[in-house]
Amino acid sequence: MRKTLALTASLVLAVPVLAPVLAPAPAQAQVQQGIPDRPVQLVPPRPSQRVFTNPFTGQVSANTFVANASQIDQFEINAARLALDRSRHPQIRALAEVTLRDHLGTSAQLRAMPDAATRLRPGMDEEQTALMERLQRAQGIDFDALYLQAQVDGHERALSLFRSYSESGDIAVLRAFAASTVPKLEEHLAMARALQAPTPPRAG
Repeated sequence: MRKTLALTASLVLAVPVLAPVLAPAPAQAQVQQGIPDRPVQLVPPRPSQRVFTNPFTGQVSANTFVANASQIDQFEINAARLALDRSRHPQIRALAEVTLRDHLGTSAQLRAMPDAATRLRPGMDEEQTALMERLQRAQGIDFDALYLQAQVDGHERALSLFRSYSESGDIAVLRAFAASTVPKLEEHLAMARALQAPTPPRAG
């Protein structure tokens, strides 16, 4: 009888020791590495018209190239910072981080080039300013959709400018800069397009 009681008491005393070992890990520890892996979340494209118009065609002068390149950088920097502040979509935030880094870099390169410094145009153009105002008013999925559409249309327009000048620009150092920037713009465009869901077919 004494042996039975002693064995029971030892088991009771052992339970508190074993419980912490058997308890499941807290949820916080399971996600402490940040956003968990997840499939790409597609965002429906906006049904409205393109948010940027007038792609660059034909030969582009140095003045036109630098002025527009600097304004493109400024818009992309402002839009990316707004996306990082407002969007909770993980892949859109990743896109914003890449575009912010790269356009800060190209903006600094332009300012450092003597052939570009006198041709810079401060701020954004009217179309970019109006779009930034729309982005600032948008929320949730509407913001994500508009930001993505701006990235697709804006980078298509930027590529038309940079490709044109890289092929026929009249100042060698600016032509080399344009050519070296094209792959970055292509990367941004591909990332944005990959996040847009296909436009649903129109009903007959």
